[in-house]
Amino acid sequence: MNFFSLPAVSVKGYRVQHSTQKFTEFMLIVEPSNTPVDVYRPQSVGTFQLYGDSLTMHSEYCPNAVTHTSSIPKSEIQVMWTAPPAGSGCIRFREALPSKCGNLGSLRSPVP
Repeated sequence: MNFFSLPAVSVKGYRVQHSTQKFTEFMLIVEPSNTPVDVYRPQSVGTFQLYGDSLTMHSEYCPNAVTHTSSIPKSEIQVMWTAPPAGSGCIRFREALPSKCGNLGSLRSPVP
């Protein structure tokens, strides 16, 4: 498989004035955009593949998520994503970044 042909998905820090806010923690999840019709046969949502950097890893708790490896400040992370087979249905990407209290905030869809 040619990694250069896979779409990249990124999480970026918020842009404020002339700088980008850095973040230390994140979670990026891909999920079905609609409730699956058959709960006994989960909908395929594709898979994340990591670049070889040390900023990202697959989540231990969620099979369709990537997360941070350390608290090193980051302005952006990128991962590759392989789409599910045709006819699998629609998906959405959601991200969670730390709130001002330091905890991962609620998930939001970065793209409508």
